[in-house]
Amino acid sequence: MVCGDLQMSLMPLCADIHRKIELCLDQGITAFDQADIYAGYTGESLLGATLKIAPMLGEKMTILLSVMLSRRLVSSRKKG
Repeated sequence: MVCGDLQMSLMPLCADIHRKIELCLDQGITAFDQADIYAGYTGESLLGATLKIAPMLGEKMTILLSVMLSRRLVSSRKKG
């Protein structure tokens, strides 16, 4: 099972995130989806701060990182 909650990182306190992670782990959910764009680009920082406070959580989790890339095709050829 995977916990992929866009709102998880909107919680203001690491204690709230810690509690939610523990609830998921208690239910057998060990995979957590995280992306750089979640919560206005603050989700990774909040998750990292939570794991710094409670590193034992990280030992029980698999963190899946979602990355969205945008590419702009630029021609390097000069016309002429």
